[in-house]
Amino acid sequence: MKLYAISDLHTDFLDNWNLINQIGNYHQDALIVAGDISDNLDIINKTFDVLQNKFKYVFYIPGNHELWTRNEQHDSLHKLDTVIHLCRNRGVITQPYKFKHNWIIPLFSWYNCAIPLNTKNIIGAWVDYHRCRWPLTDIDLAEYFGSLNEPYLRTYEDTVISFSHFLPTVKLLPHPQDLKFERLPEVSISTVLAKQIKLIDSQIHIFGHSHINRDVFIDNVRYIQNALSYPRERKQDVVNLKFVLDLD
Repeated sequence: MKLYAISDLHTDFLDNWNLINQIGNYHQDALIVAGDISDNLDIINKTFDVLQNKFKYVFYIPGNHELWTRNEQHDSLHKLDTVIHLCRNRGVITQPYKFKHNWIIPLFSWYNCAIPLNTKNIIGAWVDYHRCRWPLTDIDLAEYFGSLNEPYLRTYEDTVISFSHFLPTVKLLPHPQDLKFERLPEVSISTVLAKQIKLIDSQIHIFGHSHINRDVFIDNVRYIQNALSYPRERKQDVVNLKFVLDLD
């Protein structure tokens, strides 16, 4: 059985939805989806319909888009619970899972951000600041999301493949002067996530969010991003699933 990875499907764009439907059948294989399907629960559900018909196993961790609230009455943490509940009801895997000598471990994350927001530091162009709604209490979002992983933070005897939506290190981004959005490092990096990847001794870590595809080794960890991205960002309208390793 082979393991593949993708992120940032953004199937609320019709072009992306059509591409996902064109993926071939991988009925004996597994797919990691490292966040950002949509903020619309119906689109998330329909996307899983497609993926679960094509893959034997689908692993998933929510991204920032899933936590956007538009007309919902509840906050973004309630939205997170709703998305995870949807996944568990339909068999999308959001918890550690073992295949023979390989552990696949989803890690919740958020970039370093304190709530309530310091209005002087809000990035006006960043939609999370407008569409995410948080509880009316002091909370460090990187620490809070990291705390959701605590039951799984231990050493593993087998190969560990972890995945998250956000990035554990700025080393995975180009120099700010080469970024289209120069403040991307401020809304991408979780230092809590970096510590957790080291703690579980992950050999491969899959991530998303930046829409900048990578396959590099940093500090003995192989980091992979394979984002479908927005239609305007792609040079070709095709889904290139990233092969990670054989799980057999």
